[in-house]
Amino acid sequence: MSHFRLIFAAFMFFGAGLPAHAGDICDYYRRTSPEVFKLICSGGNRHASVAGTHSSFSDSFNLNAGGLPTEPSSYGLEVIGSYLRQNFGAWNPEFALVKGYHKIGTGISTSGNNTFYGNDVLQRLHGPASLSTFTPIEAPKGYVSNLNVGAALNLIESRRGLSMSVGLSGRYNKTTNTFGGGPGILLGTTDLSVGFGLTREKVSNHLNSIYFGSFLVSAKLSFLEFEYQLLKDSADLGLDPIHILSASAVMGRINLTAAVRRLNYLQEGTVVQPHFALQILLSKVISVAFLWNHIPGANSLAVQYFL
Repeated sequence: MSHFRLIFAAFMFFGAGLPAHAGDICDYYRRTSPEVFKLICSGGNRHASVAGTHSSFSDSFNLNAGGLPTEPSSYGLEVIGSYLRQNFGAWNPEFALVKGYHKIGTGISTSGNNTFYGNDVLQRLHGPASLSTFTPIEAPKGYVSNLNVGAALNLIESRRGLSMSVGLSGRYNKTTNTFGGGPGILLGTTDLSVGFGLTREKVSNHLNSIYFGSFLVSAKLSFLEFEYQLLKDSADLGLDPIHILSASAVMGRINLTAAVRRLNYLQEGTVVQPHFALQILLSKVISVAFLWNHIPGANSLAVQYFL
């Protein structure tokens, strides 16, 4: 059985027979688990929120700034430390900060394109599918970290659950010491979302600037959420589009995520890579997570703190 079928079958098995719900995660907990509602939503004033099928703040807006939270929320600080499975001594830190206001969402992240939900063109051209070192393929021209800054504006929010948000991102690439970015849009109802994103970025000192496009569709079923993503780029380098299928389940204080992606590397051809994450809410202001293949070839430990 393929990775796609295995993940889908497992989540459908655990979700069978559970009642469907409308509204966001706080609405669901208000009706089904008052204690968890008080913990996560602070009795109605939301503190922590689940990032859909994504395992981190940065993943939820790096490809589409329209996915930033636009409802009032606390500052969310995220720290992710990744270590290579072949070399425990090699660490790679990432930071992200998100904040939702009334109809406006903001976010900042230091993560690059080398995550599971990114399109790392350089690695796909020159390196193996799983990282064996965090040393950049090209000597960077910049002296500060990669940076992605995003903002979103909620244009439509109807009582029937229809919403539309548009976003704009600005990106700094350390390798080329250049700036890029682009727009994103997210359309959604209570149980279905569709998004499009486009960015332009110079990721290599030996290549011209590349357009990166993303398409996503997600659906909620009871406490489960499924998402499909398609990632493409404009460079004619022999790299096929990336297909990603993700599924997440929220069970009390635990959020489980499983995903697979299909893509090709010039050295290894077409590969299928899995990704797993376990996130636990310790209180209404802090959560911890273990992520496997957040960066392919690495394990990651994450902490999210809601200020």
